[in-house]
Amino acid sequence: MTAVELAEGFPEALRTLLRHDSLRSRVISCGGPHMLRLLALLACLAFSGAAAAQGFPARPLRIVVGAPPGQSSDLLARVLANHLAQGLGQPVLVENRPGAGASLGPAFVAKAPPDGYTILMATSGPLAIRPGIYSDMPYDSVKSFEPVTALAAAPLVFAVAADSPYRNATDLVRAAKARPESVSYGSPGVGSINHLSAEMFAGLAGVKMPHVPYKGSPAVFTDIIGGRITFVADPVPGITPLIKGGKLRAFGVAAASRSPMLPDVPTFDEQGFKGFTADVWFGLLAPAGTPAAILDRLDAETVRVVALPEMQKQFADWGLAPMSERREAYRERIRADIEKWRKVIKDIGGVQPE
Repeated sequence: MTAVELAEGFPEALRTLLRHDSLRSRVISCGGPHMLRLLALLACLAFSGAAAAQGFPARPLRIVVGAPPGQSSDLLARVLANHLAQGLGQPVLVENRPGAGASLGPAFVAKAPPDGYTILMATSGPLAIRPGIYSDMPYDSVKSFEPVTALAAAPLVFAVAADSPYRNATDLVRAAKARPESVSYGSPGVGSINHLSAEMFAGLAGVKMPHVPYKGSPAVFTDIIGGRITFVADPVPGITPLIKGGKLRAFGVAAASRSPMLPDVPTFDEQGFKGFTADVWFGLLAPAGTPAAILDRLDAETVRVVALPEMQKQFADWGLAPMSERREAYRERIRADIEKWRKVIKDIGGVQPE
């Protein structure tokens, strides 16, 4: 009988602990009566965690953001914090820890006490993309955290200058095949989702497209409007004003369905590029080992907040699509995205960030 089978009669908190590879292997290696004694000890810890959850929260919570104030993840965290505080009956503070490509925030939360009082506003860049670029990350995106729930995602929109001759993805690919290296794209940096999503598109199309990296999106937009690069890929909230203002023309949305902010722009699926999706997502994670009962409380409150009409309107105004993944489904989404972007990085021969 395995450790997990023996634990079936114990609380969910114990089964949550045994999902961690290192702890499970230690239990199994004990064998016989030693395994039973260790399981009993873990059960006591699980019960104590459940007891602690009954009084949760007893003090203010904090949401850690790996970006400076004013960025999308920060704005979302602050709106969410205000609503969560009302439901939890305790203040919910937002703490910004920017730096190292937004990985300082996750690194801090990964080492925080697993008591539910420190939560990460997770984003796809440091959680799903950076693990494919760096081998020495200070956290494991899957094992260092307990998922609370996914929040929302913003798909990437591909666009050309308003006076470009290319009206759709097929036009662009046809030109790239006819005149290799003539169709270029810009991004706000090597290894950004803008860069990697454009490379994924080029790979699906079977063409080579020169990449021109910049120091941020404003410089990219300036050069595409000026005709110095052919196209860009950017999340819908940032690029939509330029499209609606007549500076750029969108030719594809990298999502399963059209964006409500740009209902006339077709998806890549509609244009024959099946399965091509790329988005920036946001969610909440807690440190590994946080009791299941506390995670359940945080999950339930977050789902309640996201369903509020005012929150749904805020998402729509920001061009965000609500996500449905909760708890373990969210963990699997993170795992799948890590593999997705790792493959793109491998296919282009690796990434050397500037």
